[in-house]
Amino acid sequence: MAQVEFHFRQFSIRQEKSLLKVCTDACVFGAWTVDQLKQEGTFHPVAGLDIGTGTGLLSLQLVQELQVQMDAIEIDQGSAEEAAENFDSSLWREQLRVYHQDARTFVPDRQYQLMVSNPPFFDDDLLPKHAGRRMAKHESGMGLEWLLAACSQWLETGGYLSLLLPADRNTSAVELAGKEGLTLHRMAWLKQTGQHAPFRCLLLFRKGIVATVMPEAETIVIRENGFYSDRFDALMAPFYLPLYHERFRKK
Repeated sequence: MAQVEFHFRQFSIRQEKSLLKVCTDACVFGAWTVDQLKQEGTFHPVAGLDIGTGTGLLSLQLVQELQVQMDAIEIDQGSAEEAAENFDSSLWREQLRVYHQDARTFVPDRQYQLMVSNPPFFDDDLLPKHAGRRMAKHESGMGLEWLLAACSQWLETGGYLSLLLPADRNTSAVELAGKEGLTLHRMAWLKQTGQHAPFRCLLLFRKGIVATVMPEAETIVIRENGFYSDRFDALMAPFYLPLYHERFRKK
């Protein structure tokens, strides 16, 4: 049974009603996105969009570290309600808005400098039995091709799109993004341990910026020798409480 509430350093996430629960790869994805954008130096986004926000985790990570105003779309009613509750209980309630609707019917009232999405994964897998979970996790409704086209339309030129995808979707995602004027800017592979193959790819695109060379991919290992890796610790330091780090518990 999933934990009902997660306490981070500066916010808490309730997930009693949310279909998709807080998971390690999503936490790393949000932290990595923040880390990469901070390296951009002069980039100070005013408005961001989180497509398929779930509990609202990614939006809260971005608002905490980048002070951006976030709009968040969520199709599932229970998840949208809980994301709104998580936003309202945070320090940044005035900077966060939830839209309970299908992303395909969303009409933004502004252009965005930043967009993030942890989109549905299981386009080639068997449909989950639960109808709501199927709606949230299956690409039959909102495919990657549509998502990239929409993001390109809603992003300002020079804006950033960050995606979390299964590792085997990397090549197709980069190709589809290129057709929409989105160029791969940075990327990382996420592995459970050094002995495992990558199970997620983290992709950061820019709109309208031509790259002369492909970016070199970083590899992020979650655990080394049974403990969280130094890179994982560094990424999660702004978010995780020491209680959640096994290195701290071991002491």
